[in-house]
Amino acid sequence: MSDYKTIRNHCLQSQKLTRAVIDEFLIYYAASKSKLDREFDRQIVPFRHIVRQLPNEWKNMLKSQYMAHRIFEENGYIHRYLNHSGLKHLSAEEMEFLQSRAGFPWRFSFSRIIDNPAADFFEMEDLFTNESYLLYSPSITTILQTSEPLTWFNLIDFNGECYETYGPVVHFAGFEMDDILFYARNIANEWLQSGREVVQAVEENPVPFSMLIFGSTIPLVFKDTHQIISANAEYEVFEPFRSERFRDDFLIEYSHGVYKLSSKEWGEFPHYSTAFYEEKENLLYLYAMTDAGFKALVDILNSLGFTLDYTPDERVNMSMKSTASEIFKEEFTLNRYDHLFAIDTPPEQQKSLDQLNALFAELIPMINNRQEPDIDALAAKYGINPDEVREIYNTVRKKVEG
Repeated sequence: MSDYKTIRNHCLQSQKLTRAVIDEFLIYYAASKSKLDREFDRQIVPFRHIVRQLPNEWKNMLKSQYMAHRIFEENGYIHRYLNHSGLKHLSAEEMEFLQSRAGFPWRFSFSRIIDNPAADFFEMEDLFTNESYLLYSPSITTILQTSEPLTWFNLIDFNGECYETYGPVVHFAGFEMDDILFYARNIANEWLQSGREVVQAVEENPVPFSMLIFGSTIPLVFKDTHQIISANAEYEVFEPFRSERFRDDFLIEYSHGVYKLSSKEWGEFPHYSTAFYEEKENLLYLYAMTDAGFKALVDILNSLGFTLDYTPDERVNMSMKSTASEIFKEEFTLNRYDHLFAIDTPPEQQKSLDQLNALFAELIPMINNRQEPDIDALAAKYGINPDEVREIYNTVRKKVEG
């Protein structure tokens, strides 16, 4: 059994040295010696519209975190500094502290809590490596008193006994692993598949991931017991489309070489379980807005002779869709065939998707800045019932303010 009292004392001594050596000296030394502060300022230029909406202290914390990562990452600047004359004033204990930190590269980790074995100690599991590690963090204890985050994003370093965080402890109310994967793919502009590829993307360019703090308090969206998501998958098929095969289970439409198959049982809100068959490419594309709806769609098609996998290629929460759209200044289209049948799109679907996402994007900055929204004006702007807007506002505000 772990001696958490001894480990805690070790962590407290580590934090004391961190403040004295890193916070009060090394960060400033790196700014002067290696211009890492200016490097951070250049990195956030594409995200100035996000940074402006964050409290001023967050920008400073994110900058210090970025610089610490550049110093202590694998092959980081610390290896250049250790033998430099600028560190000669440090005591033997402080130099030993830096040397020990240099031996364990600091890294960012998207994680979840799997256990809380002692006060302020948490067993974490990295979402993309499946590695579990012991983390000491009184900040997480404080956050858990008012929130129930799904996912955490921390810069972590090993102190010889356990891991600690450095910089802001970022937590997300409405982001899951698939959401982070979706975001990473858009940063890398390629189809990342393995967890290691995501880890590499974060290590190479952590600033865009730090911007996710903008949407950290947006909650998951539910309709009754169904979580509203966007799930899609693509399959290659090797036989021509025969409409009679699908008529019992689907409503069939055709446009620009694409058949749209709307499930008769699962095709309405909130599921919108729909398949698209593209003749020219022999592709079958599945889309649904609930997990149950996606599974039901695969069940139906497999009962008709297909052998489709139940895991979607992409699964994105509305919280991530609205946050990514705001960060990248881009409206993401998660159903690539929807525009071909836009005339037939039900009004309720538009409200639950585009208008709801836009409403979230407008409400979050207001809440963060303690501004009271004009409920009636927002309702008129987005075509949503004022009572629903008020309910959404109150829900999100409680999440933000705890």
